[in-house]
Amino acid sequence: MSEYRLYDVFAEVYDEHWAQGYLADAREGLERFFVPRIPAGGRVLDVCCGSGRMARWFADRGFEIAGVDGSPAMIELARKNAPSGDFHVADVRDFRLAPPAHAALSTFDSVNHLETIAEVARMFSNVGRSLVQDGWFCFDVNTDAGFRANDGEEYVSVEDDRAVFVESRYEPEFQIGKSRITIFRPSGGDWKRFDSTIPEYCHPTADLLEALEAAGFEGPTILKADEDWKMPLGEGRLFVLAQKA
Repeated sequence: MSEYRLYDVFAEVYDEHWAQGYLADAREGLERFFVPRIPAGGRVLDVCCGSGRMARWFADRGFEIAGVDGSPAMIELARKNAPSGDFHVADVRDFRLAPPAHAALSTFDSVNHLETIAEVARMFSNVGRSLVQDGWFCFDVNTDAGFRANDGEEYVSVEDDRAVFVESRYEPEFQIGKSRITIFRPSGGDWKRFDSTIPEYCHPTADLLEALEAAGFEGPTILKADEDWKMPLGEGRLFVLAQKA
């Protein structure tokens, strides 16, 4: 699980700058399409839960929450942000949750962080095994159009105790997006630099649906983030909802 240590470097930055922004953009669609499918007070599993902001949002709506993520730093933040949650450091390619959840979700293009469709299939199978019969699964994914729309995007944040620089690039010939993250923090009277490059992989929608079916899900609904989910800057992002057969 050493690759998950990449995410430890910017866990606090992710929590403060991106997790809440994504949630603000996604919650309208979640309220409309996903929440009504979950029984009141049901158990919700957040796969690749990050810093737990999404899980906390569900907890505030009366749901029991659980989460898995490969980054120890992310899980530490999740336990602070959503103290009622059941959070575990785990490789999403190899986990099983007990007791099973009534619904699961994996958002902020977490699926794109898995390199191969075989790894995605393993994740989907683990989600299926961690759900009750007829449980629902929701995930989002960036398509080629989404990666192209974000190519060249830059983000800069300078604060008294931190400076963050992010540059996003897409290599369409290899179907790989890369976020180059540079963080400067004070250290011993000086500033220390931390660098991290986070790759994301473009998976054909047809392959994702095939992996979903193989994992025991049926009747997938595909929604466009910008048009259906009403998500700002959602061009090229899809949301998929499916039920455990």
